[in-house]
Amino acid sequence: MLYQQGYESSSKISLTTFKRMVEPKILSRNPDNELDKLFELFDEEGDGFISFENLKHIAMEVGKKLTDEQLHEMIDAADNDRDDALSRNEFKAIIRKKDGHVGMRWNAIDELSSDEEY
Repeated sequence: MLYQQGYESSSKISLTTFKRMVEPKILSRNPDNELDKLFELFDEEGDGFISFENLKHIAMEVGKKLTDEQLHEMIDAADNDRDDALSRNEFKAIIRKKDGHVGMRWNAIDELSSDEEY
């Protein structure tokens, strides 16, 4: 990426330059496709729902020690139709609600000094 922008691979660039380089790539991604891929990782049976057991298995796989009560609370928070599972749309809604949008959040990066080079 640096080479394509006219920089040597060992060049240091400012945060502003970095953001200008990566923003088009990030913004060109389709957030719905990204969420669909994530949903499919959780939906282990491929039945179109994330069950309590799916969520428990994923939590264990990533090393999160959550109680059954905590996992049920997570499902209850997003389970609009009260079927004890998350549909694709319920899953997408809760992910979007948590972050406000899907994609990279520049505000966290903006906290860094834009005068520094990385």
